[in-house]
Amino acid sequence: MSRPRPKLAVTDKEAAHMLSLPLGEFNKLVKAGALPRPVLLASKHPRWPVKTLDAVLSSAALDDDNEFET
Repeated sequence: MSRPRPKLAVTDKEAAHMLSLPLGEFNKLVKAGALPRPVLLASKHPRWPVKTLDAVLSSAALDDDNEFET
């Protein structure tokens, strides 16, 4: 039996869940530039690379106040 592969990229709902944010707040932070914009797959399917979201969390952990800039 094969092991499930980890996801390389996720939807906005999945990305918001990974960051423990409500979807509306996640989208607001993306629009404001406080969170990275998605990569477009086939020019119409926005996805956030999991590595990018991990990097956001890692850099937030290094900040003194642990808050995203808005």
